[in-house]
Amino acid sequence: MTPSLQPPEPPLSDGVVTLRVPDPELDAASLRHFDDPEIVRWILGGPPHVTDPAAAIAQQRDWWQGSANAVFSVDAEGHDERVGLTRVMFGLVEPFGFAEIGYIFFPHGRGQGYATRTVRLVAGWVFELGVGRLQARTSLDNVASERVL
Repeated sequence: MTPSLQPPEPPLSDGVVTLRVPDPELDAASLRHFDDPEIVRWILGGPPHVTDPAAAIAQQRDWWQGSANAVFSVDAEGHDERVGLTRVMFGLVEPFGFAEIGYIFFPHGRGQGYATRTVRLVAGWVFELGVGRLQARTSLDNVASERVL
C-alpha cells in the first residue's frame, strides 16, 4: 500500500521559486506553452493535447489523491504566471522504494536557474518522506536538462 501523499504545507520554497499545487484560476493560461517546440521536442510521446484547461489542471490535482504522483506548479519571483511544472512519480517500488522526477519549464522560465532550484526543493522533500532514491531520465541530446540534473 502506497502511503498517502499530502502537499507540503507551507509550500516548498527557497525564496526565489515556490512549488505549489496547480490551481485552475492561476494556471490555465500557462497550458498554451505545451505547444512550445522545445517542450514538444523533449517530452516522451509528446506533450498532452490540452482541449480543456480546467480538466488538465483537475487531473494534475487529482494525481495527489491517488498517492502515486505529486504535481507542482513552479512560481518564480517577478513572474505573473507559473514558469513551469514538475511531477514526482512515486511507488515505482512499493512502498516508495524510489521515485522519478520530471519537469517542464516554459520559455519565460528557462535559463534562470529555476529548474535547478526546483529539483533541489523536490529532492529534499522526497528524501524527507523516506524515499531511498530519486531518479530522472532525459534524452542524451537534452543538454539543458542534463546540466540541471
